[in-house]
Amino acid sequence: MIFQYKQKVILYKNLKKLVSLSIFLLFIFSFLFNIQMLNAQFDPNQKVNTASEINSKELFKKGIIAYNDALYQKAILFFKQSLSYNSKNYLSRYMLGWSYFKSGFLQNALFEWETLKSFGFTDNLFLNMLESIYFQEGNFQKKSISKNFAIYQQLNGAKLSKSFFSWPLGMDIDNKNQIYLAGHRSNNLLLIKNSKAEKSLTPFGVSLGYPFDVAFDKKDDFVYVSDYKNNIIYKLTLNGKIVKKIGLDFSNENKLNGPAGIDTDLLGNIYVVDQGNNRIVKIDSEGKFVFSFGKMGKEIGEFFKPVDIMYLKDKKWLIISNSFNNRIDIFDQWGNYINSIESADILEPRGLFFSELGFLYIVNKASIVVYDFNNESITPLSLGTTELFEPYFCIIDKNSNLIVTEPYRQFIDFFIPQDELYMNLDVKLERLDIRNYPLIIAYISVKDQTGRTVFGLSDENFTFNENETTIKRVNSDYSYIRNDYPALNIIVDTNLTMYNYRDKINEIIEKLVTAEPSIAESYYITSELAQIKPLSNEILKLKDAISNPKTYKATTIFDQVFYSAVSSFQQKFIKGGIILFSDGEFSSSSFAIHSQNDLINYAKNNYIPVYVFYFGNGNGKAFLKEMADKTSGYFFEMEDIFYPELAIKLFKSYQPPLYIVYYKSPYPYIPDFFRQVFVTVQYNGRVGKNWFGYYMQEY
Repeated sequence: MIFQYKQKVILYKNLKKLVSLSIFLLFIFSFLFNIQMLNAQFDPNQKVNTASEINSKELFKKGIIAYNDALYQKAILFFKQSLSYNSKNYLSRYMLGWSYFKSGFLQNALFEWETLKSFGFTDNLFLNMLESIYFQEGNFQKKSISKNFAIYQQLNGAKLSKSFFSWPLGMDIDNKNQIYLAGHRSNNLLLIKNSKAEKSLTPFGVSLGYPFDVAFDKKDDFVYVSDYKNNIIYKLTLNGKIVKKIGLDFSNENKLNGPAGIDTDLLGNIYVVDQGNNRIVKIDSEGKFVFSFGKMGKEIGEFFKPVDIMYLKDKKWLIISNSFNNRIDIFDQWGNYINSIESADILEPRGLFFSELGFLYIVNKASIVVYDFNNESITPLSLGTTELFEPYFCIIDKNSNLIVTEPYRQFIDFFIPQDELYMNLDVKLERLDIRNYPLIIAYISVKDQTGRTVFGLSDENFTFNENETTIKRVNSDYSYIRNDYPALNIIVDTNLTMYNYRDKINEIIEKLVTAEPSIAESYYITSELAQIKPLSNEILKLKDAISNPKTYKATTIFDQVFYSAVSSFQQKFIKGGIILFSDGEFSSSSFAIHSQNDLINYAKNNYIPVYVFYFGNGNGKAFLKEMADKTSGYFFEMEDIFYPELAIKLFKSYQPPLYIVYYKSPYPYIPDFFRQVFVTVQYNGRVGKNWFGYYMQEY
């Protein structure tokens, strides 16, 4: 059986390589063809003769420079003027669409691009890009379960000479799509990156006993590892340095006995499956015992060899795999029983994983099933020709891939959704920063065709061509360096009814600034168009304004203030976000210039998450919730508003879908010359590409 299985895996891998090569060659042919077609339709470096063509070309140049400087509304004016001289300047119309898109005016962008199609613009990259935008806008946040998977990679710990692991068990994943894995019998913590064993994070000569499970501290940048052998929980830095051993000072009746699955909540509390004692233990962020619940048995509230635990932040539930009782139990965060999930499809459940789409993945003795809380249904997963042997844990990474550990075979299995196996990538080369020429900084968004961000890419995934010359060396480090510079703008909606919440708002702002003083950038109030900065030096002024009844007006300029707050992040090498306080009581003046959709698209298309603190029950609740959802922010209401530190943590862990890749141009400085840049992105057999350009400015 094992021999036949290996033959199937080898056959599949060879077939996959052949298909990937065919796709890549097809893309290369299409890539060269598109360059020729693009140059034939409009070449900015081609000599023009008439006055209208000269003016159109000069204004196109100014528009490109403004766009690459992230001055999108200024670029709109230049491209419109360029088209007034030559309506068939295809690139001006193409770039006018992009300028509208980045400015939040989606319908204007689509109008320009549809006009371009009607003129016969035949660039395949443009047509693919337009199709993907229509598809993603029409299917935003469509939640569905991938039922069919195909294996694309398999790590065998017994055959690795470097980063050796034995008996792989529990895992957790960070915001860079890197996996931290517990090597149970190799006594170590392993880093998995891009389906490869990157390195062991446990220093030579150090043992973590029998590590069972891994969980990130969602309050600080640490990772916890449960040691099944020594009955403790390790608190480690992300580099593997032991900071604390939790459990050594517990009293005799509270001591751990075989800690297995672990998870943390957003306040830093740790929840542990104390398997040997058949109970659940809660530990606070300081490593102190808080309480425990459960005992051995088969009745409600009792456990028989439980394995894993998940904390659901939205519902504040604890989900526990009650393995030998063949059920999943649900409790609140205080240990009060809520419900159980029982089915013939659940047999000796082990590892649990709650995906970003809201589905619970359950690892059984010989299979994996998915539970949907909305319709209370269970869906078995199909893994193609792969037969699992005693799987234990699984996760869904940020690219929707399924990763499974099989400790008895020393395997880590990587699966891709079957319907995405041959799906191309949606790549947008959004702008080129040439202010430090010959260093070119490219801003690239990479998504799948459903609009989900593709995470975890590195240098080898990108190929650049500038004017048909292949760039030999690129660097994508900036993509992650920018995350080290987070900045939040605070907007307080100051319509008349918001005066009722002034004390709550001041309390929340005080907590925000205390939790992370350096992260606050500026503040705005919607009764006036003014940016006050830096926030840390103006906190008393802001609180006084919030307490002053004269601040609140019957009419506000909400749209202009919000638009200005997003615009303030342009041209800055920072990760921006917005915290918005509002009760949703909007008037006609609130959106006099920019529509609600324009505001949502402006933040979304520039990767600015919005964290809404909602008070009251105004007519704009649906709009504010949609804004938080579509910008990858969060909607706080009711008791959630009293935990503003969570907004800081969520923002710091937010990973924009924008890769920042730089390279050195191979060409000398030539003023008034347009250069085309093409990028190809390859990931797990999928390919995407796009193009953009820049002008050499005259100095």
